[in-house]
Amino acid sequence: MEAQNAAGAEVSETPAEIWIKSHCQQCFNACGIVVQVKDGNPVRIRGDADDPNTLGHLCARGLSGVSKYYDPYRVKTPLIRTNPEKGRNIDPKWREASWEEALDLVGDKLRTIRQENPNKLICSLWPYEKYIQSIAWGAAYGTTNNGFCFSGVSNQCANPNHFVGMITHGALVEFPDLEYCNYLILLGSEYGFGAYQSSVRIARELAEARERGLKLVVADPRLSVAASKADDWLPIKPATDLALLLAMIYLLLHEYGIYDAEWLKKGTNAPYLLDPERNFVTDPATGKPLVWDAAAGVAKSFEDGSIGDYSLEGSYVVDGVECVPAFQYLKDETTSYTPEWAEGICDIPAATIRRITEEFAAAACIGQTIVIDGVEYPYRPVSMLSYRGLQAHTNGANAMLAQETVLMLVGALGVPGGQLPKSMDARRFGGGPRMLAKGEDGMIQPHSTGWHLYTPFSYPPKSLELRDYGPLACDMGHLVPWTTLNPENFGFDYAPEALVIYHSNPFTNSGDGSVVARALKKLDLVVSINIYLDEATDFADVVLPEHTYLERYNFINWSHDRVGLQVAQPVVPPLHDTMDGMDILIELAERADFLFGPNGFNAALNRTLGLSPPFELDLKRKYRHDEVLDIQAKCHSQGSKDLAWYQRYGNDFQPLKPDQKYCIYGDARLPLFFNYIKTVGDELKENLARHEIEKKHGLRIRTDVYKGVPFWEASPVHAVDAEFDFYVISYKSAMTTYADTATNPILMDVAKRDPQLIKVVINATTAKARSLKEGDAVWVESRHAKAKGVVGLSEGIHPQTAAISGGFGRGSHHPVADGIGISQNAHLAIDLAHTGMLGGTMETIGKVKIQKVES
Repeated sequence: MEAQNAAGAEVSETPAEIWIKSHCQQCFNACGIVVQVKDGNPVRIRGDADDPNTLGHLCARGLSGVSKYYDPYRVKTPLIRTNPEKGRNIDPKWREASWEEALDLVGDKLRTIRQENPNKLICSLWPYEKYIQSIAWGAAYGTTNNGFCFSGVSNQCANPNHFVGMITHGALVEFPDLEYCNYLILLGSEYGFGAYQSSVRIARELAEARERGLKLVVADPRLSVAASKADDWLPIKPATDLALLLAMIYLLLHEYGIYDAEWLKKGTNAPYLLDPERNFVTDPATGKPLVWDAAAGVAKSFEDGSIGDYSLEGSYVVDGVECVPAFQYLKDETTSYTPEWAEGICDIPAATIRRITEEFAAAACIGQTIVIDGVEYPYRPVSMLSYRGLQAHTNGANAMLAQETVLMLVGALGVPGGQLPKSMDARRFGGGPRMLAKGEDGMIQPHSTGWHLYTPFSYPPKSLELRDYGPLACDMGHLVPWTTLNPENFGFDYAPEALVIYHSNPFTNSGDGSVVARALKKLDLVVSINIYLDEATDFADVVLPEHTYLERYNFINWSHDRVGLQVAQPVVPPLHDTMDGMDILIELAERADFLFGPNGFNAALNRTLGLSPPFELDLKRKYRHDEVLDIQAKCHSQGSKDLAWYQRYGNDFQPLKPDQKYCIYGDARLPLFFNYIKTVGDELKENLARHEIEKKHGLRIRTDVYKGVPFWEASPVHAVDAEFDFYVISYKSAMTTYADTATNPILMDVAKRDPQLIKVVINATTAKARSLKEGDAVWVESRHAKAKGVVGLSEGIHPQTAAISGGFGRGSHHPVADGIGISQNAHLAIDLAHTGMLGGTMETIGKVKIQKVES
């Protein structure tokens, strides 16, 4: 490889010092980097100026990445347990092993389990940018318990965003169109200030938007970095964003009467008629949904070209059936959600809710258009973005439905200035963008890649996540430790036997650690593909050490508005006896007899990566990971580029064209009434009753959430608890990624200097009333855990809330990570009552009491 400088140009340095392109994997954003290598040793990382997403900028995590390569506490060779006793901090008495021995041991056991019942294997997989490829491995094995199982990685993140976004407008994730947006509301999100996807780039773009006048409103219990820079900070009570949004819907519909009526009539199912059971009234001859033509005074098929005016309001009789437009139904269902009602729940003054809603509606520019590249589009320069803060609650899916409803009412989905979808399509692996398909009912057709959008009901259930009972949950992997303990209590006809953990840790990404520990001890085989020993490897039978990201390959496109691929490559040979994680999976697939053939891992990778002749994997041949990537490069460039090309140039990103970015739903209608949710809910209710699930197993599966429009539901943490009277929330710093970066000595040195980052932050007034001072040692105790922390005081936090930064409180056998801060996750319940089964979320707010440590 020819030497490259940080800007990507060839240089004349000697081979003793070179710059090599790759992408960062200190989080999943995959920012372009160049690594300085001197005398065969990586010494420095910079941002790659040739990466159009970052323009050479990099965050602290990326800049400090070299330390992971040199970390003396890495696992340096495969390890096999010799002590049969398992438990936290019990010495496994590891024995070093060869790769052949370790892989044979695991492969033989996996083959035996697969022959009996593949569902007895649990896959807990979160290798960042390779997670969909790893999920393809689990799918090829044949287990239903695949992906984020035995983990809270996804359901503590933003499953409602993924689920609701995909069924609304094809959005796995949403992004404000900052080029044109003038009014942005962030709901529990640090978008542009240290979190979210493409965070380095978004920080720059949001700053530029603010300079040109964008108004920023942030609702967050804590005065976050985003809130500190906002025009308005709304110190909302945790898990009550839904109430705020319902009040906004109320104001738009009932007080202000501000909504995009023309777009609602022609671009959504708002005019579709609903019968008393909330089903579409359809044409008996064609089965097409009916609307009421206000001009003609009769019902017609929604696609009838003679319709004079679609009715949004009123009540009508069609063939003896009383019916109302979906818009009218939404209006009827929101009559009680006044700002005064919301104030009593979310602690935001009614006057503030009115002002923010009025400003938002005025800024939406309803009726205006904009011409881009000669094409006229609707212009709606308002956006409303949420992620974990709003959504990781039992009412998170309802809150996300309410958010999308607000945006649909003003016509701001998928248009310039509004909320744009990052669709889950082949772009991630180098393919082109995908337009949304239209169904026979005129609605967009939901789609997903690598995610569970819908799980058919099954009894006995197949999924330890209980997705059989939660058909619209992307995943509920946090429940797997709980169901593993007593699977028969849930109707399962099998018990899990093995767990493969790939770059995941249930003690730091799930909840109640006692449940996790007891479940791990029940399993016959626990395999960890990891860089370090951690809390979970205390229970592992085999540890298979992975290369660091400076020693391995990858391709990804994590951008939301570009096509192309970006490479990761080894900048130096492996320092220890480690292996690329994907090569580990390939080796295990071969040994367990599911690598080859039409149902093997090769075939699964062909489907996942969108590979097709002549550039696809031979189903009879074994490949290395870099060989797979070479074929991927050739496939998506029609043979014009190979892996070596990307190793030299880094990426071939090109921006999406406006017609690939805006209005990707074409003439398909969006669901103001979420009929898909209603239909699936009806099926679930019928199946639960038919199989007597509550009677047989005592399981109360909620079906009221499948309503089709948002409605208020409290979280169980809102129940009054005189003993545990603090809401405990977690938050993210721009320096941390999950618990992963707690092992980084550079970042942890900075963390210790931060006045609040590793403390338990509570409101100064609340603290004074309890005789607590800055720096006091306190016990933070819930029904699940007790830990000693240090008080940090702030005026910038809701008075009933304690904030703990995520990713700390480790007990991982790593001297840098251990003993810094405490864990918020340890205070979270793992059960159905604290699970939102619509979308699939774990309640991420705990209830704790905080008491001073007596000396």
